[in-house]
Amino acid sequence: MIKMFSPQASRSLDAECIAAGMTEGDLITIASSCAASIITQIIASKFPDRSTLKIIVACGPGNNGADGLMIASELSLRHRVIVLCPPPDLHVSPGNAYARSRLSSAVSLYGYDHQSDLEMDGIDVIIDALLGSGSRLPLNDTISALAARLHVSSALKIAIDIPTGLDALTGSVDPNVMRCNHTIAMEGYKPGHIRASGPDVCGQIHVAAIGAPAKLSEAHSDGSILEESDIGQMLPRRHRRSSKFDFGHVLVIGGTLGMRGAPSMSAHAALAIGAGLVDLATPSVHPLTPREIMTTSLAHHDDGTIASESVDVIMQRMQRAGVIALGPGMGSNPRTIAIMAQIIETMTPEQTLVLDADGLRCLPLLRHRACELIITPHLGELARLLELDRDVITANYAEYAAQVAQQHGCVVHAKQVPAATVYRDHTTYLTRGNPAMATAGAGDVLTGIIAGLRAQGMTIYDATRVGAWIHAVAGDEQIARTGSATMMATDLIGAAARIRGNLTADLT
Repeated sequence: MIKMFSPQASRSLDAECIAAGMTEGDLITIASSCAASIITQIIASKFPDRSTLKIIVACGPGNNGADGLMIASELSLRHRVIVLCPPPDLHVSPGNAYARSRLSSAVSLYGYDHQSDLEMDGIDVIIDALLGSGSRLPLNDTISALAARLHVSSALKIAIDIPTGLDALTGSVDPNVMRCNHTIAMEGYKPGHIRASGPDVCGQIHVAAIGAPAKLSEAHSDGSILEESDIGQMLPRRHRRSSKFDFGHVLVIGGTLGMRGAPSMSAHAALAIGAGLVDLATPSVHPLTPREIMTTSLAHHDDGTIASESVDVIMQRMQRAGVIALGPGMGSNPRTIAIMAQIIETMTPEQTLVLDADGLRCLPLLRHRACELIITPHLGELARLLELDRDVITANYAEYAAQVAQQHGCVVHAKQVPAATVYRDHTTYLTRGNPAMATAGAGDVLTGIIAGLRAQGMTIYDATRVGAWIHAVAGDEQIARTGSATMMATDLIGAAARIRGNLTADLT
């Protein structure tokens, strides 16, 4: 699992480390030494036949600049190093002053106000240590001009923690952002590394330890990226002496006369990912629904949506199910939405509700809710829940998802690139998946996967973020296998089942 730290979490971790007995100088020394070691490896790979290089380290007035100063000293043992630094009259952080006092005499210094005197020809490497993760956009005139001058160089560019001009939280960029070949993230990724324009400007990301005690680092990490090894450990195993009753019961409710496929795909995916029993309640059962799925036909309005005459049969089917997935293909008829909201209010604390698509329209109508809840909105649906325009929430979609998660006490999986699964004070980002998955029905398959994993006993947070990972990797493997630029949503079902099987092949 790759740890992530929002700018606020990074500041909090530094403060806690100091409170625990480390000095600011300790943090800078350890972090810069680890970063210098990574830079040395990058340089050796890029310039295998060169023993001495010409390197510029651009340092800001804060602790990111302090890291740069210490890195410059270490690199000067083998290379010709030039430091661009703030003029003497500019206030710098105590950590920056500490690093400046220990700067090697082998390093050449140029103030920002004399950077035009610096000859850029023959520069092999530029290290960007101008601004840290706490900086905000837009860049001021001095930093913007400096970044613009450095950016035009053809030198290998390496950022310390965050490229200058990239917002560490949202991934938004300044017009003069430094586009780097590598970024060395201090202690862990920042959300901005993978959100919005982050992947376009960060290059390859490496993580440098800052020397924080492991327990403190874990406690202050407010985000993560799951890796394959994590998924294999989190998925439930199927024991030799198990039966279908050990793997939960899912009920899918949705569909209309004209949208039969969506709930059918959700039910199919829930069964394929390992749920023991799956029910489907819908006005019209799609003919390709697997025979293993138990189906119930519901009464419907003239427009084909679920009618109130179906309430009793739905309630009867719900009594047996631990997980109810509601919404795929359900339509937006206000009468149907009101009926479903009333049904949700009867669910027990032992049951879990997965709300997707038009099922999300039920949420504002709920007067009370006892069951656990997972919602999977795309940005338009998330904006509607917040009564805001989509454009308003786009840059800070994960933070708005956290707001909804807090308000409703639920897991929110925000469908965006990268997708963000939010629960309580933690966010898991998804870096897998591809544009071919932007196809009708892909979200319905995801709903079924999440419901199926929850039915097998995973927590609501783990079922959602692991389900999203399997769904995305299924898309990646499908494209790799076929070489196609597009796919059908149903292709994801079998691929997801194979991935899950491969990760849990060791029966216990």
